[in-house]
Amino acid sequence: MSSTATTLKGQPLDRPVLDALLRRRMFFTPSFEIYGGVGGLFDYGPPGCALQANIIDVWRKHFILEEDMLEVDCTVLTPHDVLKTSGHVDKFADWMCKDPKNGDILRADHFVEDVLEARLKGDKEARGQKRWRRRGPQRLVLPPTVAPTKVLIVPLSANKAFKPFIQKISQKLRKVGVSSRIDDSSATIGKRYSRNDELGTPLGITIDFQSVQDSTYTLRDRDSTKQVRADEDAIVAAVLSIVEGSKEWKDIEAELPAFEGQEVDVAVR
Repeated sequence: MSSTATTLKGQPLDRPVLDALLRRRMFFTPSFEIYGGVGGLFDYGPPGCALQANIIDVWRKHFILEEDMLEVDCTVLTPHDVLKTSGHVDKFADWMCKDPKNGDILRADHFVEDVLEARLKGDKEARGQKRWRRRGPQRLVLPPTVAPTKVLIVPLSANKAFKPFIQKISQKLRKVGVSSRIDDSSATIGKRYSRNDELGTPLGITIDFQSVQDSTYTLRDRDSTKQVRADEDAIVAAVLSIVEGSKEWKDIEAELPAFEGQEVDVAVR
């Protein structure tokens, strides 16, 4: 029997909540949805496309480059004769059942599973085991190697002095092949980080008034929310090492000085 999927904190994974998050953040959407959709067909949105491309890239690096295997790209269509020869046509079948009230055809195993889940839920409610719980912030804990966007670049405020530093760090990340996104909206820095934690963005670079004074930046880890501070070259090198998988956040913490928080009201000199 397979183990139950859990969150990073060890809690049971709520599949409907995960599906709602992925659809809301456009990881995927039902194909032809404006025409009613087609069962079983889905389109990837921008984050979903990037995630798929990154997974394929990691797979190719391991099997094609490291293991020196040969790569082929086959058709996704399988002729009937192949399926018949393999036994799928004659020997593979799902038991079905029919709802006598509305005529719906259901897979028997799915029907039994739904009935058991409903009864277990009713039993827990009868025993007084239904509890209300405040839902904490949601985030996708995607590995940096496959995350759709690797870095969120966040200016502390809309101060014009930050713009040259935003463009400079963004261009430097682009040159080393690291995808980044700039969020200079009017929302608080906490909300901006929270929105991108939902997308699975593993790292964040903050530009503040100290950046203007000494060209240093803070680097934030999504999972621990801890930060370090260093100059531009050290920050870019740290990001690249995490994205490539050669280092973890704990290694970066050991190398770069920790940082506790930004000051919002410091005047730019």
